[in-house]
Formats: sequence, C-alpha cells, structure tokens
Amino acid sequence: MKQSNKKVMEKNRRLLILCPYPKGSAGSQRFRFEQYIPILEANNIVVDQQSFLTTWGWGVVYKKGYRLFKIWATLLGFLRRFCCLFYLWRYDLVMVHREASPIGPPIIEWWIAHIAKKRLIYDFDDAIWIKNTSNPWISRLKNPEKTNRICTWSSMVCVGNEHLADFATQHNDNVVIIPTTIDTEHHHNIIKKHVKNKAGEVVCIGWTGSHSTLPYLKNIEGALKVIQQRHNICFKIIADKTPQGLTIPFDFEEWNIVHEIDQLQDIDIGIMPLPNEEWARGKCAFKALQYLSLGIPCVASPVGANKNVVLHGQTGFLAESKNDWIEALERLLFDYALRSRLGEAGREHVMQHFSVLSQEDAYVHKIKTLMQ
Repeated sequence: MKQSNKKVMEKNRRLLILCPYPKGSAGSQRFRFEQYIPILEANNIVVDQQSFLTTWGWGVVYKKGYRLFKIWATLLGFLRRFCCLFYLWRYDLVMVHREASPIGPPIIEWWIAHIAKKRLIYDFDDAIWIKNTSNPWISRLKNPEKTNRICTWSSMVCVGNEHLADFATQHNDNVVIIPTTIDTEHHHNIIKKHVKNKAGEVVCIGWTGSHSTLPYLKNIEGALKVIQQRHNICFKIIADKTPQGLTIPFDFEEWNIVHEIDQLQDIDIGIMPLPNEEWARGKCAFKALQYLSLGIPCVASPVGANKNVVLHGQTGFLAESKNDWIEALERLLFDYALRSRLGEAGREHVMQHFSVLSQEDAYVHKIKTLMQ
C-alpha cells in the first residue's frame, strides 16, 4: 500500500513543447513527438504543447492571397511566443520543434537558454539550415542560419536521421537520432492484402505527400508515362493540394486526417522519388514508412534515409534512372506474390526499427535524463 501511495505522490515533471503548427495538423509534429505525448504523461511528465500559429492562422497561411490575414496570423504568433516567456519558470524542460518562430532571429530560443536558464531540446526532421525557397525576401526573413546557433545553445539535439546528425554534431556534442516513427499499434494497423489481379483489373501505383514535395513527381514522370502506356494501371496522388504541371493522367484525392489509412489502402505499390540534393538527403523517408507499415511495397530513390527504410529486394526497390524505375515497377506489377512478400517484410522492418513501440523507451529515457 505504501509503495502504491508513493507512486501516486511521485512528483510530476513539466515539459513545454514549442512548435510551428496546431496539434494534429502537421505530419512532422504528429510523427516526431505528438504520438509520444500520452506515453510521456503516463511516465509523470505533464506536456504543454504551444504552437506559433493558431488553428485559424494555420487555415490561411498556405492559401493563395489573404496577405493581411497572414500578416495578422504571424503577429499573433509572435505575441503568443512573447507571452510564453513569462511562464517558462513552470517547466523543467523546453523542447523546440524546428523553430520557435518561422521568421527572424532565434530570440526565443536564446532567451530560454540564457535568460530563463532552461535546458533546451532542439528537434528537427529536415535540413532546415538550407535556404529552401527561391524567394529572396522570404529567405532573408526565415534566416535558416539560426539553426547553427540553436544547436549550440541546446542541451540535446534530437534529429530524424544520420544526415541531420552529421550537421548537428558540428555544433553540439549531445546529438541523438530518434527516427520519425509510425504508430503500428493504434493507427497504421490495417495490413494490405495483395491478391492476384483478374484480367482487366487495375493495379494502383500511389504517392502521398504535401504540396512542398509534389514537384518531386516530375523526376519520374517519364517512367510513369511508359508504365501507363504499357500496362493497365491507375496513378493515385493523395495530397493537400491538386498537382500542377503533370502531363500524365492521375487520380487525385485530397488528404484527410480521418480517412488517411483508408486512402492509403487503395495503393498496391507506393513510390517515393527524391532528387539527390542536400535538402532531400535530410528527409526522413516518411512516405516509405507509411507504405511499408501497411504492408505496401515501395519503390524509392536511393537518397538519404530512403536507403535505411527501403531495403533493395527485401522491402521494396531502390531506383535511380528512368529504366530502374520502369524495371522495379514492372516487377511488382507482374507479381502480386512479390508485392505481398516485400510488403510483409516492410511492415516487420518498420515495427522493429521505425515504430513507436521500438523507440518509446529511448525517447522517454532521453527526456527524463535531462529533467534530473
């Protein structure tokens, strides 16, 4: 009885997470830390997640036009960040995901580390130190060089893959790799059943992602055009915006958080093309992880974390040239048993190395260590 009471009376620790977007709205947040919040709270860590943008601001910031509303949403975000400085004393630890504010110098992070004297975890899943926009004004405002300084000020830097870790270790000695993970128990838990296609039935090649990665489809447009000419297939795109500029037929379905698993289940073969550029090398292979977690084999470019997720000939195929893509897709199109075998192996690979279950102990331990 005494032991039970002691456990109840155990002091709760408090973690503040500063992130760009409202809870449940962005994949990077959902699969980097939001799915761990219930686990942290079960370990006596009270989590307070505060976004820069409000739900209303998130609804307008990526829409065309609405300039005054975007300015107001940004100003409101800075006001929210300013207010949080006055109650930092409540927290034992602060985590910043990507950045505390989308533009300007890292004043908030500097204040947390140097004025409030709080231990800081810096978490990111992209090569955010690179200028990733062609607009010079936006590039100056975003100030990607601040990533170096935030790494230096942090007690720990948590990144999604080895490429990001190579950068972070230039500025901080305490860098850990926690891969972007999939909840294979509660969310990605419906396994694709691959069956032999009857004559005339269509095989679905599919891609899912955001508007920012839609341009990567142009890299394999030639291969997809050949496949469509030779075989009875459909090409499905699941995204937040309708693709522009593609010259091949496709079926578009707007991404829906409630139905995202059902949307993915239509796909027989998932694809993840990437250019061999530094920004792309920082990607955490999330599309491939989603496909494989559902038992859907993946064909991907051999870039960055893709090579650790898509094991060539075991969980899918890596394809670089146009002919590579055509050959890999045709092998899977012709052989439903191969799709099934690679899909099963892919899910097992995700469960062992890229699932919440495989990473939760390390995640909780790292955070608790900094709270001691």
